[in-house]
Amino acid sequence: MSSDTRIIEPKSPGDSAAGSRAQWSGKLAFVLAAAASAVGLGSMWRFPYLAAHYGGGAFLLLFVVFVFTLGISLLTLEVAFGRKTRQSAIGAYRQFGDRYSFIGVLSSAVPFIIAPYYCVIGGWVTKYAFAYVFDSPSAMADGGTYFSSFIANGPQSVSFMLVFLAVTFLTVALGVNGGIEKANLIMMPALIVMSIAVAAYTLTLPGALDGLVYYLKPDFSKFSIDLVVAALGQTFFALSIAMAIMVTYGSYVKSEVSIPTSSVQTAGMTLGISLLAGMMVVPAAFVAFGSGAAVAENSGPSLMFIVLPQVFENMGPVAGALGFVFFLLVFFAALTSAISLVEACTSILADALGAMRRRALVIVIVYVSVVGIV
Repeated sequence: MSSDTRIIEPKSPGDSAAGSRAQWSGKLAFVLAAAASAVGLGSMWRFPYLAAHYGGGAFLLLFVVFVFTLGISLLTLEVAFGRKTRQSAIGAYRQFGDRYSFIGVLSSAVPFIIAPYYCVIGGWVTKYAFAYVFDSPSAMADGGTYFSSFIANGPQSVSFMLVFLAVTFLTVALGVNGGIEKANLIMMPALIVMSIAVAAYTLTLPGALDGLVYYLKPDFSKFSIDLVVAALGQTFFALSIAMAIMVTYGSYVKSEVSIPTSSVQTAGMTLGISLLAGMMVVPAAFVAFGSGAAVAENSGPSLMFIVLPQVFENMGPVAGALGFVFFLLVFFAALTSAISLVEACTSILADALGAMRRRALVIVIVYVSVVGIV
């Protein structure tokens, strides 16, 4: 490997955070990692709902404007903070003055709050990916009884959460280059290919083009302050802004990498996958129900685990295969985001406490597992 692309990594997972800090092997590695962090459950279950609920193209236009103005600016700022200071959020903001420390503390609290419940939901996604292989698609399409029974079954729901956690923790334990970078190099291209394939197949079905028009055509009669707030909020979700993640990932960026260019590429990739998510979900609802009401009226778990299985069930012989591919896609999206949350927590603890990375990761593993089980 040439000297200009040499991987700089602590000698072992137990090396001190104060020592040689890990670096992404290049710009592509950073862009994939940043996009992988940004593309998560918010893109898969929140974005289609918001688009269907707030006038289709009216929401899309405003979201695009926010992403390529405020979104890219804040993303560039956070990554630059990280690279300049070579610290996670608390240390990065503190280096610009004690009066800014509270910003680092507030943003650093976010991954600690999100990571446990995110991994719980990751366990639900894992369960459904398995279910579409071993159960009948009609079993999941029962109006919510299957889902309610699963989450009420403590041992089963905890078991699938622990499976998801094990994959997440193992990836982070292998390090920035050996784990996170390699995982993203596999999962992000796979996620993109599966998104395109599912969206393309969905659009070939009867009634899907009506759904595509509903999704893309602006309905400005629904323009409101709520739409503006929703689009702005989704911009922060979509780009992982103000969550301490991009500051942490920025601290691993090499000096020669162009941050503005990388930020634009990250935003473009994230936007593209979000749009594909809408093209999968909204037209599929038209195929199954003849309207987008099911998507516009349901968000989060109800959309993902109750409405969509009913959508897939109405697609006939391909229901099982389509359901499996879709939930495998969502599993990758959830996993890449969970990895970034756990890595941010680990880096924050290592930098703030002066602890070895291995010790910080063990603390995070115990914390996330215990809170997730509770």
